Amino acid sequence: APPADFQDQSIVLINDSLSISYKKLIKDCRPAIGDGKEFKFVVNNKKGSGLNLNFNGLGSFSSYECYLMNCDSKKFYNLKDKNTLIIDDNKTSTYKLLIGNDNYINSKKAENAPDNYYLYQNYPNPFNPSTTISYTLKSDSRVKISVYNILGGLVKEILNGSQELGYHEIQFDASKLASGIYIYSISVSPTGGKPGFFSSRKMVLLK
Repeated sequence: APPADFQDQSIVLINDSLSISYKKLIKDCRPAIGDGKEFKFVVNNKKGSGLNLNFNGLGSFSSYECYLMNCDSKKFYNLKDKNTLIIDDNKTSTYKLLIGNDNYINSKKAENAPDNYYLYQNYPNPFNPSTTISYTLKSDSRVKISVYNILGGLVKEILNGSQELGYHEIQFDASKLASGIYIYSISVSPTGGKPGFFSSRKMVLLK
């Protein structure tokens, strides 16, 4: 039986090959995967807290790669490395489940590669004691992420290294810092001598 709060958690699977009046039906998964298949679905979380989305039975696709793509952020999750995703409260998200060989998955990554560099607002904000900093890279780059106090003094260098193009997240733990306003910044140096990128945002630590 469905859980008592079933009305607050819903998943809609979309079949784009059907007419507009019947799109919201379970997609038929029975055809052979071939080089690869994608399955689009929407998760609407009104639970009042984070919702765990678990993917089981991936052992049936041992000869394929299994990825989940967030259609909004274009982030790819390797489900064989991590098969649980947390959906934030009061959030509706659209995803694509991608199952296929290496060439198929790589083609999907290329199709959905970011077309710019971007530094997102940290989440949660205000936070205590940790928060997530997200950003996109439109090409392979050397990336440095730093945190400063409101006076411009360096508090911590979170990352300094090479990363592939795409969507990235990094955690910042401020458990040893005092409450206040902090500045986090990203400095990007793309490979191949392409123009760089710099951006910064404010975040609030509230203990």
